[in-house]
Amino acid sequence: MIEWSYGVTTCPQRLTTLLPKTLASLAAAGFDRPRLFVDGPCQLSFDGLPINQRDSRSGGFMNWLLGAWELYVREPMSARYAMFEDDLIMCCGVREYLQQCAFPEKGYLNLITAWSNENKVFDKPAGWHKSDQLGRGAQALVFSHDAMVALLQQFFEYKPQITEKKPKLPEFNNTDGAIQHALVRMAKFTEYVHSPSLVQHVGRETTLNNAKHPDAKTFPGEDFDARMLL
Repeated sequence: MIEWSYGVTTCPQRLTTLLPKTLASLAAAGFDRPRLFVDGPCQLSFDGLPINQRDSRSGGFMNWLLGAWELYVREPMSARYAMFEDDLIMCCGVREYLQQCAFPEKGYLNLITAWSNENKVFDKPAGWHKSDQLGRGAQALVFSHDAMVALLQQFFEYKPQITEKKPKLPEFNNTDGAIQHALVRMAKFTEYVHSPSLVQHVGRETTLNNAKHPDAKTFPGEDFDARMLL
C-alpha cells in the first residue's frame, strides 16, 4: 500500500463557495481526508478535517509552500505527496489509478492538462507524457518522496537544527512558476501531464485575481472513472 500525505490550500473567502465542491470531488477521487491550509483566520470546521489556519494572510504561494512543508514534516516517510487548490473538480477513482501507475523517475505529476500542454498530448495515447516544462497550473500536483525533498531543498537553506532553517524564496507572483523554477530549472526534474486531463479548474479567477485559466478541454468529467484507463 502506497502511503499518501495530501492537503488543500484555500482562503476564508472560499470556505463556503468553491471549497465544498472541491472537497466533494476530491473525496470521490479517493482523497477524502485532506489537511486544509487556510490563508487567514476562519470559524468553520469541515467534518473533522485537520485544519491549519494562518493568523494573517500570507499569500497564495507562501500558503502553498508552508502547506507542503508541513505535509513533509508531519509525514516524512510518505511515498506520495499531493497538493491541491480549492477550485477544481476531478475524475473519480484517481487516487487508486495513480497508485497503479508507474511513477516517472525524477519526475512529478501535474493532474491538470491545459494551455499549451494540451497540444503536447493531443495525438498521444492515454497516460503520462512530458509537459512543455513551463509550469502550467498548480491546481493538483503529485510528488514522489524524492521530488518533495528536492522541492523543499530549493526553497529552504538547510541548517543543522530545524529551527534555524531560513527560506530562500524567488520573486514569483504565481505558485506554478515557483514550483517549475525549483524542480524543473534548478533540481532538473521533469513535469508530466496526463492524457486525458484528470482535473478541471472551476474557479472564475485564480487566487491572485488573474484572468480565468482556460479549461482543460480533454477533461472527461467528474463521473469518468480514471480506473478505466488501467
